[in-house]
Amino acid sequence: MVLLQALKAAAQPIVTETNFSTREGLNKNKVTGIITDRRGLLWVSTWGGLYRFDGYRFVSYKVRPGDGNELDNSRIDDVQLNKDGNLICQSYDNYYLYDVQQGRFRLLPDVTTDEMYAKRRLLYEPKEFTRDGYRLRLANGSVDYLDGTEWKPLVSDISLGHVNPDGIVWGVLSDGTFHRYVLSRSRYDVLDSQENVLLLHRDGKGQIWQANNDGSVLLRDGLGHRIGYISSSGNVSSQKVIFGRVYSMANDGNGRVLLGTRSEGLCVLTPSGIGYTVKRYMPDAKDNYSLSDSSIYSLCVDGDAVWIGTLLGGLNLMKTEQGRVVFLHRSNRCKNFPEQGRQRDVRSIKKAGDIMILGTSSGIYTFKSQTNAPDKIRFYQSCRVDDDSESLSSNGVILQTIRS
Repeated sequence: MVLLQALKAAAQPIVTETNFSTREGLNKNKVTGIITDRRGLLWVSTWGGLYRFDGYRFVSYKVRPGDGNELDNSRIDDVQLNKDGNLICQSYDNYYLYDVQQGRFRLLPDVTTDEMYAKRRLLYEPKEFTRDGYRLRLANGSVDYLDGTEWKPLVSDISLGHVNPDGIVWGVLSDGTFHRYVLSRSRYDVLDSQENVLLLHRDGKGQIWQANNDGSVLLRDGLGHRIGYISSSGNVSSQKVIFGRVYSMANDGNGRVLLGTRSEGLCVLTPSGIGYTVKRYMPDAKDNYSLSDSSIYSLCVDGDAVWIGTLLGGLNLMKTEQGRVVFLHRSNRCKNFPEQGRQRDVRSIKKAGDIMILGTSSGIYTFKSQTNAPDKIRFYQSCRVDDDSESLSSNGVILQTIRS
């Protein structure tokens, strides 16, 4: 496997700009507020009504004769999200709740101007975010990217800006036009042709973890620059050191990185200074609630718990019970888990909604995520059937891709 990276690691991102002011439905209306709701939908308030972006064009929500709305005109001066996921809209000195399910405006007599101003003020505070490996910020009317230690401008003249959860920037320019900015990398070239790379992973800080076939683990920044090699004790070394062959990686919700190794157990790395502290979990014959096998092929974080696929020990669920980390599997209280042993290895684990999908050497297993009562889970197997053309073509499932 050859590691690819942008042709110039420090080159600025490509900016793809779209002007939505005169097309796709905004009709030159003055934009006064921008938010993203819990579903990821963009809402824009204007002097000509409220608009929602459906991914292609803007759909308007405004007052019309006989519509039963309490909003008495289409001028909306601001829009904010409330705790229930509905919208609070300001029109002159009045405030209205827009129910996104019912599509209706209702007068809110108890909302104060100070409350709305406090929320709106957040639009003007600097925001740092990442996209496509770049570290970016929206501040002082400009979108900047970090080049080494220096912030450099990409887009300027933004009078009102918003960054959605995908790192896409929406902005009103000083001339009143409304734009979308999508930042991406330039074309790719070979960065590392010397290593036989087993696995690449991006952590919560945007750093790239590169697990190599020789057992070394190389840490890179978001642009691919080398930081150093991770030692088995968690130190970051400028010289190559061997950590152990890593077959799987995952991030948990506490900023830690989990490394599943071949024959050397599960390692949990917690950031500490410029390095990491390492906690290693191995099978223990004296502890029935220890890891069932030392070879970890797959990891999937599920809330506060972690699903673990092993070579010979089948499926494990790592969780904390009464202050102690335990591993639940078929050899202790989860007799309902799929059989373990040779040709029963769990190669991949994915989550789609609340459904877990296991890729194993004996086909695909699906089950509903239930980390609080794993011994009650029902597993459903799909496998190859010789005379069934609609069954799996092969029982050996190594990799899955979830299409969103």
